[in-house]
Amino acid sequence: GSTPAWNNDLDLIVEAGCDTYLGNVFDASGWSTTGGVADGRNNTEGVFLGPAAPLTATIRVIGADINSDGIPNTGTITDQDFALACYNCAVQPGFTIEPDLPTQSVCAPDDAVFSIDIGQILGFSELVTLSTTGEPGGTSTSFSVNPVTPPNSTVLTISGTGAASEGRYSIAIDGTAPSGGRTACVTLGLFTSAPGTSLLTTPIDSAVDVSLTPNFNWTAASSVGEYQLQVATDPGFANIVAQEDGLADTSIQIENPLATLATYFWRVSADNICGNGGFSDVFSFTTRGIPAILLVDDDDNAPDVRSTYTSTLDAIRQDYDIWDTDNTDNEPTVADLAPYEIVIWFTGDEFGGTAGPGAAAETALATFLDAGNCLFISSQDYFFDRGLTGFMQNYLGVQAATNDVNQVSVTGDGTVYGGMGPYTLSYPFTNYSDIVSPNAGGTRAFLGDVGDAAVAKDGGGYRTTFWGFPFEAISSPVDRRALMKRTVDWCSGTFMAAPLAADGVTRNRYLVFHPNSGVSEVAFQVELDSSDTFPGATMTKWVGAADPEGRAVLSNTQVTRIWPEDTLYVADCGIVTASTYLIRATADGVTFSDPLVLSTTPKPGEGKHWGDCIGTFDGVQWPPANGVVNIDDVFAAIRTWQVLPTAPPIDWMDVHPEQPNFLINISDAQFLIFAFQGKVYPFSNPQDCP
Repeated sequence: GSTPAWNNDLDLIVEAGCDTYLGNVFDASGWSTTGGVADGRNNTEGVFLGPAAPLTATIRVIGADINSDGIPNTGTITDQDFALACYNCAVQPGFTIEPDLPTQSVCAPDDAVFSIDIGQILGFSELVTLSTTGEPGGTSTSFSVNPVTPPNSTVLTISGTGAASEGRYSIAIDGTAPSGGRTACVTLGLFTSAPGTSLLTTPIDSAVDVSLTPNFNWTAASSVGEYQLQVATDPGFANIVAQEDGLADTSIQIENPLATLATYFWRVSADNICGNGGFSDVFSFTTRGIPAILLVDDDDNAPDVRSTYTSTLDAIRQDYDIWDTDNTDNEPTVADLAPYEIVIWFTGDEFGGTAGPGAAAETALATFLDAGNCLFISSQDYFFDRGLTGFMQNYLGVQAATNDVNQVSVTGDGTVYGGMGPYTLSYPFTNYSDIVSPNAGGTRAFLGDVGDAAVAKDGGGYRTTFWGFPFEAISSPVDRRALMKRTVDWCSGTFMAAPLAADGVTRNRYLVFHPNSGVSEVAFQVELDSSDTFPGATMTKWVGAADPEGRAVLSNTQVTRIWPEDTLYVADCGIVTASTYLIRATADGVTFSDPLVLSTTPKPGEGKHWGDCIGTFDGVQWPPANGVVNIDDVFAAIRTWQVLPTAPPIDWMDVHPEQPNFLINISDAQFLIFAFQGKVYPFSNPQDCP
């Protein structure tokens, strides 16, 4: 629904079989796709299932964040009521399959037991016959009641787990009745032994000047179900001041601040349903006395926008001190700036002489930056009041600026903010925003509807970003938090730019992406997240060095380098069809970027799926894979082999051999014929690849 109450966050979720679709997560063709994250910005969300719609679906509207008036005719007039519309669908007699606990773990050889409710819709009374697919190899399944007449319940038992491989399995429960069917999924975590022990990474042992809300990181333990973090004031952990249980990831930032200039001890344990792996070694660290951030309040208090910054920093758990210029040039000196690592300077609606750092403050900031620190300036009138100064040019990377162009939307650009936005700006005062363009030393950080809106500069030892529009014009608190966190992470050196998708094409055995790493030395980790071809398979490798055309294979060792290639084409034994991969950038193997999620050609539900490379030629071009393996795929491979003008790209058609060879020859066409004939997938499980 759409209302004037913008604060509340409602999320649309549609479940079709074992697939879950979130509102406003679309593929290149405009259809909804699985994965992604819930839309926390828009208050109108859509899910579009196609081109072939499922026969049944469950639709939910979730109140993800109800922080304002959400009840009609109560409180203010801006009630966040909502409407739900479903096209080409109807509520008809049928049944539902609802597992009581859809995710469970067992320790082999124990049986896995799932209680299943078979619900009734509009008096449906046909017998429902249940079956499963996707259970671990070597196991067997049975239902306590089968078939079932709704409404009723049954118990699914998975036996023989001692003969199965450890892993995480998605098991489909299919219900079939004379008038139709329905599918639901359960997830089984199968463990065969207690987990191993993690190694602590950061804060490193005996670290000093650590944040009051530290970010703890450790290595993954083998066979882990979840982790526990403990922080204490003594090495024997008699006085535990922070404990986090049930952690799925290998990192967490604690919420409650620790004391300043205090020494703490921390450790991690891993466990699963089979037992506890014991605690790691103990590391110690000492917290900082002065926060890393100095927030310079340089506005005129008409309006006072300080709270926008403080609430955002509080929300991302950053400590800070505040310097108020009182709308004058009473600005911090070299000595005042020296204890800090990051300065955030805002000017709000101030203009007419003192917006932004004056000459003395610019000199002090230059010294501060030369010491290896970071500066973020948000000001629409710094240039208006001070002109194009040498500091702007030399330290902020500004080539030119234009006053009062009235930007109304901005989109993140470059290494730091690329992929963020677009954002519609909502000004708490008059819009006098500027064009700010980078020189050779800087890069564009945001593109506005009128032109360049912000710049960023990595000066080697220091980093700066200058926005010609106010940070407080970003209307959504969620967006402000994301942007401030990105800025602080970049300033702190903990931010890694994520690789970017090259296009919206889903390929058969290639992962294609833009490095998005500039001149930084990074490595790219590739993790197999899930696979319909090899359910339960796991694999984590690295992108190997690329040839001049950007072609690379996977490596078992981390390959850290500058990636001058605009596009990387990664093909490997470990990249198989109908699978999803996570690609992360890292400089040190400890801090990773957000993952780029890439999937190979999906499985349309028939055995030929592994040869699906292409659609049907329309006389001008070949479309991507269309869910069917037929003679089109074979002809397309032959055209690519013959290097005809109408041939599709090699990375669409190269499926053979075991390690794709960046070539198309008769063997690729032959293997597509094998797929067309319905032969089984001929290549190795990714986790078995060398």
